[in-house]
Amino acid sequence: MMYYGLAVIFFGLAFFFYRKKQGPYPDMVWIFYGLTSLLTGFMVTSSMRFFATIRLFVYIASGFVIAFLPIFLVVLLGTLFKDMQEKHEQAWYRVITGLMVMLLSAAIIFMVWGAFNLQEIRFENYIDMVIEITLYFIANFLAFCLLNWVLQVFPLKVKGQVLMVLGQKIDNPQQFPRLLARRLDQALAYYIAQPLSDQNKIYFLVTGGPIAWGDTSEAAEMRDYLIERGVAGDKIILEPLAHNTFQNFYYGRELLVGPLKAAPVIVFTSRFHVLRSYCYGQASGMKATYRGTRVAWYLWPYYLIRDYLGFLLVVKHLNYLYLLLIFLVWLYQIIYGIY
Repeated sequence: MMYYGLAVIFFGLAFFFYRKKQGPYPDMVWIFYGLTSLLTGFMVTSSMRFFATIRLFVYIASGFVIAFLPIFLVVLLGTLFKDMQEKHEQAWYRVITGLMVMLLSAAIIFMVWGAFNLQEIRFENYIDMVIEITLYFIANFLAFCLLNWVLQVFPLKVKGQVLMVLGQKIDNPQQFPRLLARRLDQALAYYIAQPLSDQNKIYFLVTGGPIAWGDTSEAAEMRDYLIERGVAGDKIILEPLAHNTFQNFYYGRELLVGPLKAAPVIVFTSRFHVLRSYCYGQASGMKATYRGTRVAWYLWPYYLIRDYLGFLLVVKHLNYLYLLLIFLVWLYQIIYGIY
């Protein structure tokens, strides 16, 4: 029941901050953790075949999971120590990080002790909690995939006056990246599909920073790509400074002046990148809708997992809080099992 209660709390926070129009995190982050909690609850308790199958698979793989969990905890502990050294962090976050460090240290010590004293503890409690943590991360990943899909499906009927295309690293001067070309091609397809009277009102905003191999930028290369396909140069707004997604939105928003400041924006990026783009866009103050472009099937797993890990870094404070709660329940159950 804990996870269902957390789902209600997170969905409530999403509604509250959506109505308030501001908050410590974008509204989609609260929805993300609400959905994560709901899916975790289903996988832990539900008898539905889909969730029961996932739970059974994790139980079968529990030996593998348990073998690698200490390594994961040590890596997480090192990350937390690094975070504590960042003096710009707020005081409340440093307190939470300190608690996480103490609890993780206690968990690692217990694992070492438990490995040599299995007869003195109810080891099934330990295994059950390890599996529950694993189910949480599976639910976390499923929520990420689902929200990436939802954000690019709703709403699709919004008309954009600014077509913002996010850049991508260009390593080879002789080969334009296929992922970036697909983003630009989808923006072009949208532009061409509009009536001529609407096309005259549309502007492209291309954003991407300097390229290592030349005195140019991703944005400049994207502009040239669009001009070669018939877009007038005066219809392209260039943002050549951004080095990451947040800067794409922050610097890009500053270039939308006059009538374009309140113009509807459609952001074109890859499908795996939509949720993180949405969060950065909302954090920068830019209101937009999102279109995700197709990714080759053999590249999809790599980019999806990479962007998922990047998104976890964006919401790391909430993730630490969630893990803190799980570890508190874990330690309570293990101590209760000992006695």
